[in-house]
Amino acid sequence: MRTVSKHTKLWEGLTALFAVLLVIVLIATSICNTYASTINDALGLKDSEFVNDDVDPDADLEYYKSTFGDLTKEENLKEMIAFLQKQNEDEMREGAALLYNQNNALPLGKGLKVSTFGNGAKNPVRTDGGASTRVSEDVSINLKDALAAEDIEVNPTIWDALPTTAYTIAGYAIPRGSTTGSWGGAGYNENSIEFYQQQMANVGDYDDAAIIVIGRKGAEGTDNAMSMADNTTGEMISSLSLFENEKQMINLIADSGKFDKVILVLNTGGYAMETYEVEDKVDAILMMGNPGRYGLTGVAEILSGTTNPSGKLVDTYAKNSLSAPAVVNSGTNTPFFSNSGLPSDMEAYEVVRGGAGTFGGKIPANEQVALISIQVENIYIGYRYYETRYADVVTGDGNKNASSGVGASFGASEWKYENEISYPFGYGLSYTTFEQSIESINTDGDDVVVEVKVKNTGSVAGKNAVQVYAQTPYGEYEKENMVEKAGIQLAGYGKTGLLAPGAEETVTVTIDKYLLASYDDNNLKGYYLSSGDYYFAVGSDAHDALNNVLALRGFGVADGMVASTAQDNNAAGNADLARKWTLNSRDEESYMYSETANGTPGTRVTNQFDDCDINYWIEDAATYLSRSDWEGTYPVEQTTVAATDEMLERMGGTENGILWYETPEDAPDFNTVAANFGNDQGITIASMRTVPISETEAWRNFIFQADLEEFAICLGESFSGYPAAGAYIPAAPIGDGTNGGAGGSDVTVGSTTYSAVQYTSKNILTGTFNDELYAGRGRAMGEEAHLAGKSECFNLGIDLHRTPFGGRNSEYMSECPTLTYLASIPEVKAMQECGVAAAPKHFVGNDQETGRDGVAVFFTEQAFREGSLRGGEGALRVANAGGIMQSFERLGTDFASLDTAMNTNVLRTEWGWDGNIITDAVPIESGDTWGNGYRSHTLEMLASGTNDFCLDFAGEHAPKALEWAREHNDGYILEKLIDSVIHHAFVVSRTVPTNGISGSGHMEYYRVWWEDALLAAAIVCGVLAAAGAVLLVIGKVKEED
Repeated sequence: MRTVSKHTKLWEGLTALFAVLLVIVLIATSICNTYASTINDALGLKDSEFVNDDVDPDADLEYYKSTFGDLTKEENLKEMIAFLQKQNEDEMREGAALLYNQNNALPLGKGLKVSTFGNGAKNPVRTDGGASTRVSEDVSINLKDALAAEDIEVNPTIWDALPTTAYTIAGYAIPRGSTTGSWGGAGYNENSIEFYQQQMANVGDYDDAAIIVIGRKGAEGTDNAMSMADNTTGEMISSLSLFENEKQMINLIADSGKFDKVILVLNTGGYAMETYEVEDKVDAILMMGNPGRYGLTGVAEILSGTTNPSGKLVDTYAKNSLSAPAVVNSGTNTPFFSNSGLPSDMEAYEVVRGGAGTFGGKIPANEQVALISIQVENIYIGYRYYETRYADVVTGDGNKNASSGVGASFGASEWKYENEISYPFGYGLSYTTFEQSIESINTDGDDVVVEVKVKNTGSVAGKNAVQVYAQTPYGEYEKENMVEKAGIQLAGYGKTGLLAPGAEETVTVTIDKYLLASYDDNNLKGYYLSSGDYYFAVGSDAHDALNNVLALRGFGVADGMVASTAQDNNAAGNADLARKWTLNSRDEESYMYSETANGTPGTRVTNQFDDCDINYWIEDAATYLSRSDWEGTYPVEQTTVAATDEMLERMGGTENGILWYETPEDAPDFNTVAANFGNDQGITIASMRTVPISETEAWRNFIFQADLEEFAICLGESFSGYPAAGAYIPAAPIGDGTNGGAGGSDVTVGSTTYSAVQYTSKNILTGTFNDELYAGRGRAMGEEAHLAGKSECFNLGIDLHRTPFGGRNSEYMSECPTLTYLASIPEVKAMQECGVAAAPKHFVGNDQETGRDGVAVFFTEQAFREGSLRGGEGALRVANAGGIMQSFERLGTDFASLDTAMNTNVLRTEWGWDGNIITDAVPIESGDTWGNGYRSHTLEMLASGTNDFCLDFAGEHAPKALEWAREHNDGYILEKLIDSVIHHAFVVSRTVPTNGISGSGHMEYYRVWWEDALLAAAIVCGVLAAAGAVLLVIGKVKEED
């Protein structure tokens, strides 16, 4: 028997060890190369650099400068940081809304001792769980310190006893990449009543006031639950209701008799909470949203009286958060296609998230087809539902069944406004009183110009928001052609400066009549102005303005008019605060053609989304809510359908992973187009800074300098960006998050690193009704993004609060599309003046997170154009934002990133918008292959007009599309890649990464240290494995001998 020597065993072991290590190193190298851009960005490394040739030493290559000067100078950097902090504070000072103030309980005054309660007091929701700037608690202002700065001392014993448990979303949260989740949030995060009973013994002389902070949190990927079990009672309730332990805490504190005042603070970023059950227990309610890093300074100033609140609600606060008609088919109530093969419950949602096959195997699992959200609420979301129904109760303009019990809350047999609403849209109290009067109104021309005089009639200095609303005609034409009209709609706004007692100011509000036009998707298939009487009114809120219109029309309390809230006395309205303008004939001409962002002639506006109405696919499948018949059209149950084979084919693919793309018959020859590449003419990105994108030949010549195989690499967006070799397009980093421009937690300038600023939630910023602060946010985020070297910033959310449950409501501005349209304009313009392209998200209609990957959303074109699409139109068509991030949902049957009607017909043609269209995250998921999977249909994306591919770390989309085009001789796809790179480069040329690049130069590429380290490790392992193998063979030969 042959024996194996110890040396042979040693060589066997070492050879195997180093072979395994070699495999590991090679796999690690492959992974690191795939995510090289992200790794380099995290480590602060660069693997390429533009080198200028023959630069004039006196040339100024900083094309886009900071408005604070050279930020490497400490004094300039400090000035910028102070501006960012003040912006955050001012947003809260003017955006927090005082909702309730019994017997002038607020302001508290100074020199007081108070006790704080509620988990949100010590650990507030500073920002929600979506993409955003993250700042640790230890570098942020807390409530205790903020109050101390106002000479209000917080009870240290109770403060220290409060746990630091972070709020989570109130509902069923499923982590990304997982198929299981858990219930949590809200009451689950609040302390038990036993805890607070123990703390009552520690109140002592900290009894001037109890400040209770409760909140709700949103998150990316999931919505607040429309129904969940109270963790104390087990009762199924809305997550926006107060949980039993929250009510117990408030009742305990209020009934104790220990405190002079009880103040409730709502820490909620766009989630309208139900508070009616405890209003008789508290003395004041302040809605502070999400404060960000410094916002609690503003909260403390409002509580003390240093600052007089002037914020207004951008959402309706209903007594029953489930009372909106949109709730029936959205969020956690979103139904499944009836033939999906899945049960309609949370367990089924888990399965879908896990990628289960559906429709009896007709749809591949990774195509994410299961959920359908039919927006049967039509145009009636938020106040456009509640106030319209109220108007019809009073006037009968729609029909006489507006007061029907259908849709009434709490089992009532009759719908009554006062039983439905706690606080209307636009509501917010002040510590002083204001008197508004209409000085003049001019309806000539394209605009309506309203001049409003505001006088401070109280005893405290303050600011006042001027809200101008409109009521447009709802006549026989509208009823015959199913054109819906809101009973009242915001038309414009303004804000005074700080008015001392007795001081006055005239505010001019200019209203574009386009915002008064209706979209007729049945007959005209375009926008028009109705004939009849238009009413314009100012008011302290939407309901107050509507009452003023109704008073002018001759209605009164006897007709059913009621006040905005139980604490107001405006039930009768004031006819002097409303005006009438009559249009004698229907105007079908003024808005027949679009106005464009780039100044090119507009195109005929017509229907683009007929197939997004479920009735297009299945006759009479859905009934959309209409004020012509409230009782017969109000949605009382979920609306779902069985997807037809035609729908499934559109959503799920047909052959080889291709959904619908076919090479056009007139597509150019691939090789003919490809022959243009590699023609280096020495054109740099700096040379293109002033070249309009309409000069197609110049941009093509610029792109054609690149090597064919590398020119489209830049389309793989990884937040740090890929440069395009040879074409002199520098890397274009992107900042992600609506509450901070840096897109991360820290910013480094030279040897100085500072924590980035985290701003307030969008409901607070938007609630300021102040264009100066909207622009201030744009400038602040633009400056910070400029400093961080960003080309673009996903800076503002332009979707609507379709319901109060939307997981990302804190990132979006309002339930009102007009307010979103108007408020986005100054923010976008201010950011882009900093040399950073504003890129709103998520375009368009991303109003829920439940099943966001693939949920099929159906709607009427009127509702879409006057709602979700209008919300994004201000930022894009008017302000000309540099880019957009798309959304994940389907518009009808088509994934938004491959919807030609949206990406080409509306954005490019109708709106004349030239910015960069970027997908939401579309990495080729594990288990998917290119072209096979919901996020993997690159050909359709390109063909529809999409340009860049977000989080394409591996850079697979564009290169594989190029490979496919070559194999199939498809010059059309190559042309779409060229067009995409042009749009990408166009934006880069107008932004910070172009700084430092001259009119001539070249790119240099080099290896970074980790590449060399991995190569060295591979060589060492390979050599040692080979050496071990040789020694092993030699040893075995010797043994044989």
